[in-house]
Amino acid sequence: MTGLRRVPRSRGALSGFMLMLLGTWGGLAPFIGPYADIGFTPAHDPWIWTDARGWLSVLPGIVVVFGGMVLLSSASRTAGAFGAWLGTLGGAWFVAGGTAMAFWNGPVMGQAVGSADKQAAEQLTFFTGLGVVIVYFAALALGRLSVVGVRDVKLAEREAEAAQAPYAGPPAPEQPAPEQPEPEPFTPEPIEERDREPRRAGRYSFRKPRTDSPPADRRVVGVGHTRPDL
Repeated sequence: MTGLRRVPRSRGALSGFMLMLLGTWGGLAPFIGPYADIGFTPAHDPWIWTDARGWLSVLPGIVVVFGGMVLLSSASRTAGAFGAWLGTLGGAWFVAGGTAMAFWNGPVMGQAVGSADKQAAEQLTFFTGLGVVIVYFAALALGRLSVVGVRDVKLAEREAEAAQAPYAGPPAPEQPAPEQPEPEPFTPEPIEERDREPRRAGRYSFRKPRTDSPPADRRVVGVGHTRPDL
């Protein structure tokens, strides 16, 4: 399924970040180590370029950093696996590069400085141990990319449904809502002066009956009643 080649970018984010960090340290360690009196000869010349530093530190460091960048920014399973393989190759070169160069009569690093414990720590943090940690994070990314998770299947299904759905064109612009007329202010009807009667304090006031009502003997009564004056 073609859609399963896409993965969330968070799948290789941690491994990609760690590869970039470790690759940067591996490429710059021989040049900045002399500031802390650690490294390999020439130990007192921090920014001196040598063929050994270029082949055994700078080159694998660049490869690892580039692989981490690809792994960190890619949403494709194939591209992410490519970045992880680059990190694996760079880490393996940190481990075996010095031995390979010695057999090939190539440039080799100088002597580690300091005591025996310090020399062992320098060898681990600059080459062997650094390469093993890089290979671990690259292999971790490869393992995560090789597994098809539930999120991957759902993402592929959504993309397939979106590709099969007809194109409805750009969304129509929103129409402004029609203006509603402002309601007229409420004006109470005036009350006639004759219907008003002031209230007295502490007493209930009642409205006086209207004096202009017709007499009781001339009012229209209901069915069954007759007017008394007829």
